[in-house]
Amino acid sequence: MIDSHEQLFDLFFYQQKKKEKMDEEKVRLLRDLALVKGDARGQLEYGVWLLNEKGDAEALSLFHKCIEETKGEESMRKIYGSACYALGFAYEVGRGVEQDSCEGLRWLRLAMEAGNGQAKALLRRRRIEFWRRRKLD
Repeated sequence: MIDSHEQLFDLFFYQQKKKEKMDEEKVRLLRDLALVKGDARGQLEYGVWLLNEKGDAEALSLFHKCIEETKGEESMRKIYGSACYALGFAYEVGRGVEQDSCEGLRWLRLAMEAGNGQAKALLRRRRIEFWRRRKLD
């Protein structure tokens, strides 16, 4: 069982899985891809970095842009699902935005529908936790 939101946060933010920090050059390149060139994958990765390293709300606008650019594009389905997951997760744990579980679940469902396995696993854990709490009440 997951004990804290920080443990959940680490499930998605792959930079933390390896415990490696991105060097300044890679951050600069991602920023350029995301903000100057409007690349969807760059928006996703730079947004993840912003949210993870700085807790910056700008990440959410990058996720929204990424979602808008990849919505309905079959070739971009994985990036779309990951952006929906990142946005849902940010709302779920209140990172870079005020915590809102309903909004988080909405985005997590969209991610799951796009085939994101992390969203599916997180929603499954949430459902199990919900029923465990119901039994205790």
